Amino acid sequence: MNSRYRLPLLILLLTLVVCVVRFRSAPSSVALVAREAVPAIPRPAPVATPPAVPAAADRPAPSAAEKSAEAKAVIREISVQEQVAAAMYWMTPMKPRWGREAGPGGINPAQELSVQFDPRGVLVRPVGAGENPAWTWSLEFNGRAAAPESDGKTRLTFARGNGVTEWFENKPEGVEHGFTLGADTVRNEAGEVHLPLVMRTGLVSVLTEDQRSLILRGESGEEALRYENLQVWDARGMVLPARMELADAGAGARELKLIVSARDAVFPVVVDPLITRNNGQLLTSPAEPGGQAGYAVALSGNLAAVAAPGVVTSTTGPAGAVHLYEKKVSGWVLLKTLTPPAGGRSRQLVTGEETRDPP
Repeated sequence: MNSRYRLPLLILLLTLVVCVVRFRSAPSSVALVAREAVPAIPRPAPVATPPAVPAAADRPAPSAAEKSAEAKAVIREISVQEQVAAAMYWMTPMKPRWGREAGPGGINPAQELSVQFDPRGVLVRPVGAGENPAWTWSLEFNGRAAAPESDGKTRLTFARGNGVTEWFENKPEGVEHGFTLGADTVRNEAGEVHLPLVMRTGLVSVLTEDQRSLILRGESGEEALRYENLQVWDARGMVLPARMELADAGAGARELKLIVSARDAVFPVVVDPLITRNNGQLLTSPAEPGGQAGYAVALSGNLAAVAAPGVVTSTTGPAGAVHLYEKKVSGWVLLKTLTPPAGGRSRQLVTGEETRDPP
């Protein structure tokens, strides 16, 4: 090649190489556009750390106003519950039924009793017995009939005349049956007031030894109802002697007299027995003084086992016993009494202890 063309050609080649190198090292236009089109993702803000909950010792004590508001709220809640519970014992008007005239009535949830009143007196039945109850019991004042007057809640009064006011009050502990005697109440020569009542029932009626309670039992001997705890006091709060007397009144009825010794009484005088049902009390044999019945109790459905470790069933001293009861409509009925075999682990039977009677 001619030397005069060699130098310009070399310069052109070097220039071309430089351009190629620059082109490869520079970012492409497409890449630049793409980078500019994608927005930058902002960095997330740091999560704020929640403030530490102060320990109980560091918390401020509630103010007196806060305590008062909380106490009032609790009192209101209790008050509402008590009002609802009390309303379950209210007497309400009832239609004629079960051979009784229309009148007030209600139920006693605690005693599982149903009561209905008319001008003659009261009819008592077990709750939920329907039209064929296991038993009924009626008590009527043998004198002037009077329409019952209600306080709108749990109490009924009957103006029987001659200074006698009869009243009933439905309460959890039973149906309280009372008389308020005025100064013009008739008394006999001995200063006694006789309150005659007529009782109709298929139950067997037995007076207690002190003549202050009447126990009513079913055909099999189980206790169904009690008319009990006759108490009498005068205007001074002085307790007066009183008793019950039972006699045949004919036509399947019995006469129950409440007799009050009121010779030295200051009137008015209050006579106050109670109608209750044995639906929660287990009966223990009266031939078990010191038997400690109830030392332990186990329940399973309608059965109950009652331990009596003090019962003497051997010549060596108390060997213990367990009474088995069954709850029926009329109440708890004793089924059987279990005693340990001779030389057996008697204490284990009642208390679970691994001891034997001494030889």
